[in-house]
Parts: sequence; C-alpha cells; structure tokens
Amino acid sequence: MNPKRAAEVLSVDLETATVEDVRSATADAIRAAHPDNGGDPALASIQLKRAKTARDVLLRHLASGLPSGKKECPLCDGSGQLKVRGAFKAQDCPRCKGEGVVNL
Repeated sequence: MNPKRAAEVLSVDLETATVEDVRSATADAIRAAHPDNGGDPALASIQLKRAKTARDVLLRHLASGLPSGKKECPLCDGSGQLKVRGAFKAQDCPRCKGEGVVNL
C-alpha cells in the first residue's frame, strides 16, 4: 500500500496529516469496522487489517519524509513492496530494494 492509498483508506489529507490525525483516523476506522459497533462481521478482519496497514504506511511516511535528491519509486508507488502474482504475500521491489525511494 502506498501513502496516497493509505490516506484514502483512513480519509486523511496526505499533505497536511499529522501523526495525531493518522492515529485518530485509525481509531475511527477500527471502531467503525468492529462488529460490536455495527461493522459487518464477515468483513471486519479485512477492514481492521487494512486500517492498521494504512496507519503503519502513513506513520512511516510521516516519520521519514523524502530525502533530498530522492523521489517515490514509480514501480511500487513508494511502498517498497510488490505483490507476488498467485500468492498472498509481497516481496521487496527490485527497483528501490524495498526502500520506496529512488534517486532523481
């Protein structure tokens, strides 16, 4: 998941989001997805995992920033991971070596 998609999942603005905004949006998403609060029991585990993954991606994005002379990897959209076709796992992006950034 790239930072742009993670921001969409949590409904935060990627340009202005703070750590507190991300954590608050994650708590709201988890609360809404939980079956005890009206979330769909069949989708709850998927939605909870998606919210937590989005949180991790955004917090990593906010903490690192982009180093000067670098840009997000276009192959993996800055996530550093590519899905393996036909499997339920991901592997490090061969272009950025799992870092999510490449030289300009």
